[in-house]
Parts: sequence; C-alpha cells; structure tokens
Amino acid sequence: MLKRLQIPLIILATVSAVHAQAPVPEKENPKDYTTHVVGYAHIDMAWLWRWEESVHDIMFHTFSNQLNLMSQYPEFTFAQDQAIVYEMMEHYYPDICKSMVQRAKTKNWIPVSSTWTQMDENMPDGESLVRQFLFGQKGTKERLGHYVRVAWQPDVFGHPSSMPQIARKAGVEFYLFNRPHDPHRPPIIWWQGLDGTRVLGYSTPDEYVGTLDHHRTTEMSMINAQKMGVKNIMLLYGTGDHGGGPNPNDVAMISKLNASPHDVNVKTTNVEDYFDLLLTEKKDFPVVDGELNSVFEGCYTTQSDMKRHNRQAEQLLFAAEKMSEIAVVNRFRDYYPTRDIGEAWKLALLNQTHDLLPGSGIGPIYKDAAKQYEEIFERGQRALDISLQCIGLHVDTRGEGVPLVVYNPQSWDRTNLVTAEISASSLPPKMLATHGQEAVPVQVLKPASHDGNGERATIAFLARQVPQMGLKLYRIIPATGSSTLSTSQVEAGMRPRPYIENEFLRVEINPATGNIARLFAKKAHREVFKGEGNFLVALEETTNQAMKLSPEYAGPAWDIGLTGVKWDMDKGASVELIEQGPVRATLRVVQRFRKSKFSRDISLVAGVPRVDVQMSIDWHE
Repeated sequence: MLKRLQIPLIILATVSAVHAQAPVPEKENPKDYTTHVVGYAHIDMAWLWRWEESVHDIMFHTFSNQLNLMSQYPEFTFAQDQAIVYEMMEHYYPDICKSMVQRAKTKNWIPVSSTWTQMDENMPDGESLVRQFLFGQKGTKERLGHYVRVAWQPDVFGHPSSMPQIARKAGVEFYLFNRPHDPHRPPIIWWQGLDGTRVLGYSTPDEYVGTLDHHRTTEMSMINAQKMGVKNIMLLYGTGDHGGGPNPNDVAMISKLNASPHDVNVKTTNVEDYFDLLLTEKKDFPVVDGELNSVFEGCYTTQSDMKRHNRQAEQLLFAAEKMSEIAVVNRFRDYYPTRDIGEAWKLALLNQTHDLLPGSGIGPIYKDAAKQYEEIFERGQRALDISLQCIGLHVDTRGEGVPLVVYNPQSWDRTNLVTAEISASSLPPKMLATHGQEAVPVQVLKPASHDGNGERATIAFLARQVPQMGLKLYRIIPATGSSTLSTSQVEAGMRPRPYIENEFLRVEINPATGNIARLFAKKAHREVFKGEGNFLVALEETTNQAMKLSPEYAGPAWDIGLTGVKWDMDKGASVELIEQGPVRATLRVVQRFRKSKFSRDISLVAGVPRVDVQMSIDWHE
C-alpha cells in the first residue's frame, strides 16, 4: 500500500512525576487557604471508541448525571468545554439541551466552551485555530447567551506561541492547560505570545480529573498556592469519558473538607469569578514567552492520512471562503454558501480534536474520519467551484485560442506551475500560453485524445505574477516558429551524472546512492549542501525503548523509542529521466529497503527557485 514518508525531528524532554512534590509545611494553617472547585468531565470526541459512542453514551449519561446533581445540590457547579457538544445535544437530545441552557442561567452549568473542540494546537494552521474559537464562541453565545473568557485545553499535547494572540483576539483572557508537565514552570503565569499579547495561563494542581480528597484539595492545592504567593487556588474534580463526571460522593466531600480543621476552605466556583478574584489578590505573575511544548512526539508521525487530509481541508475551505466572498461582494453570486462552508468547517474542526488528528486512537475512528473528509471535500469543492464559475462568467474570454482563467486565492502575488485539462474541437501539437505580450511555453503532459465533442489534453505552463485574491486570463494558442517566449527554461540530462537545471538551481543525483549529490544556487553562487542531501535513513524504534525514554509514556502511537539502530538506504538506487520539457523536468529515483519500495520524483520548473520532491512508499515491513 502507498503511504507518505515523514521523517520527524525528535526532541525528548525529561519531566518529573506530578506527585513528586514536597509535603505541606506543618506550620501552615490550611484554613488560611481556599480551594475553589468546579466539576469537570473531560470528554474525548473519539479515542478508544467511535464518535457515535461519545455522543449517545458518554455525553448523554454524563450530562444527565450532572443535571441530576444540580437538582440535589444547589451550589454544585460543572464546567463544560467544547461547543460541539451543545449542537449534538440540541440535535439528538433536545430536552437535555434545554436543561443545560436553564442550568446555565442559574450558574450551575458553567460554559467554558470558547473552542469548537479541545483541539490539537500544533498541527492545525492558524486559520483553523481562529475558526475553533470562531465556531466555539459563536455556538456558545447562540445557545447560552454569552461569550466565554477562558480557553479550556487541559488534555492537548502542546501549545504554540501564536496561541496567546489568537485567544486574546477571540475574547479569551484566561488559559487553562495541563501539559506538558514542566516542574520548572510556575503553575500560574502570564503566557506571552509572539506579538507580546498575554493571557493568564493556569495549570491545575494534580491532573484535570480526580476526586476531592485531602491530597488533592489541600496538599497539592496549597503547594501551588504557596509557590505563587496566593491564598486562592482552583481545582477540577470528576471522572472523564465513560466515568460520567463528578458523583454524589465527590460533592458530599465539600462539606466534609470544610468541617475538617486539617483541610482548606472549599468553595464551588464558576471559573471566571475565580480568575477575577485571583487577579485582585495578585497580578505580578511570572511571564513565560513562546511555545509550551512538547509531549507525545510520536503523534506527529502517526496516521499520516489524517495529517494530509487536514491540510487539504484547511487549504480548500479557506480558498472557498475567500473566493465565495469575492463572488458575493461583487454581485457575481446571489448568496454566500454558508451551509456548505459552515458544515465542512465543523467536521474539519472535529477531526482536529486531540487523539483524532494526532493519531493516538483506535483504527475505526480513522475510517470514520476518512468518510467525514469525503463530505468536507465535497462541500468545500462545491462552494469553491460554483463561486469560481460565477466569477468566470464575468470574464471576457472572447478571442484567439482556448481561454484559461487562473485564480490565486492567496494574499500575495504568485508565480507557479499550472496544470489543467483543456478541450477544443482540435488542439495543436505545440502550444503557448499568452497574456497580452506575455508568452510562455506549454508542456503537454497528456497528449490530445478524441472524445465525443473534439479533443482533450492535459497541459502545464508557468503562470507569472497572478495577482493576490485575483485572476489572470491566459489563452492557449498554437506555437509558431516566430513566437517570442520568456527566457525561463529547464534542462535535464543523464551525463556525466543525472541532473536537472533551471535559471536558479542545478540539481545533480549520485546514481549509486540516489541522493542529491549537488544542489547549487546559481544566483548566490554557492553550494547549498555540504555532502549529499535528500537521503533516506530507516530508524529502528521499539515500544520497550519508548517506555524507557518517555516520562509520560502513553503508548506506541504517542511516543517514539529510538534504539540507535539505523540503515542508510544508499545502495542499489536506480535513476531515470521521466519528464523533460520546456516547463518541467523530473528525475525519478527508486530505492528498496527489505521488501519495501521508495520512489522519489525530483523536479524543477522553469522560472521557479524551488526543488519539488514527491515521494511514494510501497511499505511491506
């Protein structure tokens, strides 16, 4: 089967165990401190079970349990993150949803759902992170009446340095997280992003699930409070997923702890009030710059289809948004495709949930995700295609040759390769692409063939300086001997060793190893590599080694256990020139490792200062 190869940079960090902390000093009076508690049931949208089980078992029973507790204990508070759950309850269990909304009004049900899901933060692009907050805040406001001031991310596997700015612009002031467990980082910080934006970062005492007992509520809470020089600390309690959240015994412990002279004062909280109280007590918390990473590095290589589909969905939906907006604003289209784009984004954001996008769940959830991506691509492509067609209908394409409109949805002018299928009653064997006085060569990738209405061919050419958020009309015309072409060109050959070259770069392949023996930057007059580059290495990793190396070992999908054994794939390579034309030249390098086959297509395009490498792997190990 064909798979993409991803070669990660692995950074392993040593983290001490959470419970390896000093006991509470005896001289401290626990009643000088207050632990503000809120119930919580962390719900994984899909992990060791499928999405349907999360909705119809975990959500249904957890929310039913918590609503019953609120009827029994008027002071009980329960925090619920991930705005997608409200949509699911509204659709499948409207009575539960109505009760949730009612309890939010009495301040027992505490929405902390500023994001659509509790998403992975390192792999989605910035636009996706913005939309997590956009859909989360919008969904919460529509159903519960207000936006949320806290981001709730206790179970995700790391936090990028762009997050403080994104969260703050989404109305978030407080950022609750748990991982990575760093003994050197204070539990309460001002987390500062790349642009200087700050949010108040809060790491929970102990984990984000657990019981209310002396150890968690008094000992560990006082340790965090003393570290930060405050008297008030917040603690989460309850059991996540199939555990159903806090139970009556947990809630009953609040009065028992308050009655004990050896325990702190315990109060229920609605989260935001706690943070407001905290900042009245103290504001000068330490400032921490940059990203808060990393943990579970294996998640960046596991389930590569999820990573590829996520990026394809992000690019498609962002392009569909922009081109649809252009079509509507200019009155080329009657309406914006809100339903298609909105529903596609919701599914894309769901599949960015931690455990789904990181690849740390069971196999069936990725089959479910693949079907959901089919819907995402169908909806996104439909929205994009109709909008482009509406725009194209207002372009005057009258004139010589076959008209071809090239769109650029990006926010910068672009020069890049265009591939397209064209049709006409008859097509010439040699063609040019023209725009005004500009004329560039056309490379035929698939020769013209007859269909019922004429001829059809697949071509490639270099589109130059296509304007940002705009278009450029080219005409495909016959090439004649008098045609004046651009000076860009690409050359290729097999002697003295396989090479491809354009006006920017020269690439030479070692025919014995299959590696790039030379990459020469012609404009800078310098060798890019010292030695050979683009080489393949197989690295051995085992579960036993991962258990030794990872302080928070979670399983082979999360962690990488490199043993140090490696195999250089530098023998028995075959190299052939598979494509040579006026626009693009490609060398194919094929190598084998045991029973597996690795194929790399290394290409240069005339006029583009970039080497493209496309790899496919037939893996049988």
